[in-house]
Amino acid sequence: MVLIGVKLINMKFTKQNVKEWFDYKDGKLYWKQRPANQIKVGTEAGCLNSYGYCRVRFKGHEYMIHRLVWLWHGKDLIDGLQIDHINQIKTDNRIENLRQVDVSTNKLNNKAVYVSYCKTKDCWKAYGPAVYRKQKWIGYFKTKREAEEAVRLCLEAASAV
Repeated sequence: MVLIGVKLINMKFTKQNVKEWFDYKDGKLYWKQRPANQIKVGTEAGCLNSYGYCRVRFKGHEYMIHRLVWLWHGKDLIDGLQIDHINQIKTDNRIENLRQVDVSTNKLNNKAVYVSYCKTKDCWKAYGPAVYRKQKWIGYFKTKREAEEAVRLCLEAASAV
């Protein structure tokens, strides 16, 4: 929020004003203006959050760098859609690596969370992508490789639909 007189105004980045505050180069944003005394013009904006995504704090709000990069390139953020990292590297915010997709498509690109080890049964569990917030159960497997192959086949079948 920005303090103007005694009135608080929400400051949100738009595709019009994001270029006033940032320069873009190779997936990174650099400050064009000083947002705070301790930050110099030309320094890289943002740091990693606990989920491994690059984010920046500005005027009391937290913004994900990949969303700001999307706006910086003049693209609209459509309600209900997410910005997906195509190569699954959360810190790779090059515009060529970003796409706007629905939640289901975004989850199809996340293969890492679908296999886990089950100590009690001494085997590997495999899950498919969540559909309507319900995780799809695939089954138990003796090896991690078998479980990952089952997930791969499930993801391919889901993306073919």
